[in-house]
Amino acid sequence: ERSDDTWAPFVPSLGLEVQPLNGLTLKGAVSRNYRQPAFDDRFFAFGGNPDLQAESGWTEELTAGYGKQTDRRNWSLALTGFNRRIDNWIIWLPDETGIWSPRNIREVWSRGLESKLEIGLRLGSARLALEGSYTYVRSTNERAVTQDDPSVGKQLIYTPRHQATGQARFE
Repeated sequence: ERSDDTWAPFVPSLGLEVQPLNGLTLKGAVSRNYRQPAFDDRFFAFGGNPDLQAESGWTEELTAGYGKQTDRRNWSLALTGFNRRIDNWIIWLPDETGIWSPRNIREVWSRGLESKLEIGLRLGSARLALEGSYTYVRSTNERAVTQDDPSVGKQLIYTPRHQATGQARFE
């Protein structure tokens, strides 16, 4: 990929999945990330920033999942831990006049846990499914852009630390 007379770096990814026991799955992955600013990030009529730098960094994650299935019932539980270190993270924030504009954060460290539970029950030709998830994310600015940057070490704005969802389906 080439943009603004610059070649994108090589972005390798390596993943592994094994099933050491019946019903147990272990997955791991590591990948390099690279993202050019989007057109709106750079040129939006009210607030675009043509001086944005591309995001780049690394992501690692590890998942353990377990599940059981019979003719009538199934359930599964998965727990994922992740770690991301991204340089020049692009974030949209209001400026002193209230106009939203993107800017780069020098270094963001995002880490956390995700869990997901699924339960299903077959009732004749119908199926009832319940799903729930919970995510804990600690996403912090690790390096100051200016000498008096008060955001260093604090949770990124508009990034929830705790998030839970639930869903019920009848098919």
